[in-house]
Amino acid sequence: MRVSKWQATEACRQRSPKKWAILLLSCALGAATINLLSYYSLPSLLMSISDCMTILFNGGSGTLPIPSPWDDAGHDRNASYWLEEFHGTLATMQSVFWNGSYWPTTIQWIGAVMDTLLAAADRSFIDALECSRNASDSVTAALQASEIKKYFHEIEAYYGNEDVIQIFDAAYDDAQWVVLEWLEAIKFINQYDDYVQSSLGQADVARFAHRAHIFYNIVQDQFDTSLCGGGITWNPALATYKNAITNELFLASSIAMYLFYPGDPLSDPYPSPAYANATNTTLPDLPALAAHDPLLLRNAIEEYQWFKTHNFTNAQGQIVDGFHISDNQTTCNERNEMVYTYNQGVLLSGLRGLWDATGKKSYLDDGHAFISTTINATGWNDRSSVAHHWAGLGRNGIMEDYCDAPANCSQDNLIFKGIYFHHLHLFCELLPTRTPLVAGLTELASAELATSHSRKCASYLPWIEHNAHAALATRDDSGIIGGWWGASYANKTQEAWPTWAPQKPHGSTDLRNEPWRIEYEERTVAAKSLSTQDLKEAYFAIYDNTFLDVVGSNPTAEAVLSRRYKFAHEAPVYVPEQDAVYFTSNVLRDKDKHNPHIEITKASRRADGTWTCEKVDTDVSMGNGAINYCHQILFCAQGTKMHPGGIVVMDTKPPYKTKTLVDGYHGRLFNSVNDIVTHTDGSIWFTDPTYGFEQDFREKPKLPNQVYRFDPETGDIRVVADGFGMPNGLCFSPDEQTMYITDTDAVHPLASEIFDPTR
Repeated sequence: MRVSKWQATEACRQRSPKKWAILLLSCALGAATINLLSYYSLPSLLMSISDCMTILFNGGSGTLPIPSPWDDAGHDRNASYWLEEFHGTLATMQSVFWNGSYWPTTIQWIGAVMDTLLAAADRSFIDALECSRNASDSVTAALQASEIKKYFHEIEAYYGNEDVIQIFDAAYDDAQWVVLEWLEAIKFINQYDDYVQSSLGQADVARFAHRAHIFYNIVQDQFDTSLCGGGITWNPALATYKNAITNELFLASSIAMYLFYPGDPLSDPYPSPAYANATNTTLPDLPALAAHDPLLLRNAIEEYQWFKTHNFTNAQGQIVDGFHISDNQTTCNERNEMVYTYNQGVLLSGLRGLWDATGKKSYLDDGHAFISTTINATGWNDRSSVAHHWAGLGRNGIMEDYCDAPANCSQDNLIFKGIYFHHLHLFCELLPTRTPLVAGLTELASAELATSHSRKCASYLPWIEHNAHAALATRDDSGIIGGWWGASYANKTQEAWPTWAPQKPHGSTDLRNEPWRIEYEERTVAAKSLSTQDLKEAYFAIYDNTFLDVVGSNPTAEAVLSRRYKFAHEAPVYVPEQDAVYFTSNVLRDKDKHNPHIEITKASRRADGTWTCEKVDTDVSMGNGAINYCHQILFCAQGTKMHPGGIVVMDTKPPYKTKTLVDGYHGRLFNSVNDIVTHTDGSIWFTDPTYGFEQDFREKPKLPNQVYRFDPETGDIRVVADGFGMPNGLCFSPDEQTMYITDTDAVHPLASEIFDPTR
């Protein structure tokens, strides 16, 4: 699909020049202070402003919407101002956080969103070139074709550096961000080439389309009517959760594929040539999918019909996060009342696409209703005396997520507001009245409908500008934009203000900022009988056949629980009276590169033989090794830069109280305590390597890599062995006269002879 030269010219004629605030906000809104995402979300908002300004004159009035009580006469409403702010924000985003290949501090799905926004920004710069005859010299210079090409070459670079292996095996929502990413890049290529009559990037269209095809294929047939009557679950490796974002993305990605996907003749199913070797997985051929395949439109229509009839909105009309399913149920009967900003926006681009494909006005009506609900939920229309109160999605007319004021957003949540404004931007593009978006496929709007849509979108402009000014006001001395845009209205800074945190909705679980609450998939897998050779290859390396005295002559293995995230599970401790196993999961930047953490989980066996998991909410700091101890559990707490580690004893019943037994050696804090055993004399033996410092969650070590003996009765602590590269696991011989220690730096076992275990 190509945008015709005439369409671009028509858009320019109808375009007031203030497109740039919504673009700015979708690139830099939603960010935390001193975080690259601040620059990624704000440009989307600035794009939204400029796009709204584009359509102000579409209805023929030539006037701005009626000013709201929030309008500030001192704020600059000049087109050049917004364009320059947008361009500067985007330039900072790339010059500061882009390393020439990717954004190194983002997680994978956010990288896909960043790339989407970069392509959308380039599309908007093309629009501005069409309309730049009256622009200032500085604005014109910023929009030279060389600048557009520079950003496009960065999109090309990211194609080769995107971590597609990781994201291919991630959740269903993650895959669809990649679909939208490369469709947006294709849209830019076609729009740019039509404008300048060039072939820039045409060689990339096929490979971009192939990647979109591969990732859409992950979800193409996942609409499941057996549970909840339809919809797609969030993550197939977890308990069923029909959440809003996955299903809004299925609407948006399906209709975008129908409109913009050019077809793909390739059957190679692998996201990367390295995938098969990296994962030891063989995939079937990629099914053929033609451009404008009716299946894609059917998927979009079916998805929205299901979504609209399944009670995804609360009493205020806001979209809640999703539905769990109770045991032995097939209906969506456990609604998670949590509200996030991005859930209010992603379906907007899908609804706009459905109008393009079908011409049904009801899709536009629904979109405008969702937008009005969101604006109202920021307090925009409230009386000044109560506008500072939480209104559901903000206060003082400024959009806000629940985690913004207390500054406890995960990296996921940091970009949510930017995602909202990007999809608002797509929804509010002009309706075509003369030339269809895709010849022979899409619809034209009547002059009356086009005018009505434009006027409604124009009415959102004061609110968008209000948010853009608020966001820009949070910039620090380095120009970094904060995450809580409304801070200045509360006379606050971008520090954490927990007392300003709004109360979360009753019946809500904040899965985006409290990932430990994500449920494991509870499933029992039939035991698989294994030969000795199979067991050796799959589970153990057997060097002595006497090991069969432990596992039996015909051992079996049974996977009772699984989780698709790549954790390093360790330190299982079985508590007989609970028929439960406690273990630690070494997450370490699996989901957030700036927030390493380790979970402690309790896996319990039900009477029917199935298993369930719960996250143990305790204050063991970066727990690692563990062992039974006097009807409690001893944990090795590695510690963080803010909290010391040590040996911690934890109760096995809620509220899982803890007590630190020892945290250092003669005044110097331990490095990052790793593994632990106990002696029959009551003493506790443990290793203390420097992994925490190497992995950047502990301060520089003050002690060598050593093994310690601690007597909890007397408080005496001694070094019993040193000279290790990285002392790790340890155990006693049956007679407790020898301790075996694995040195994972040297990668071979050592034996430390201990003739007197009390020395």
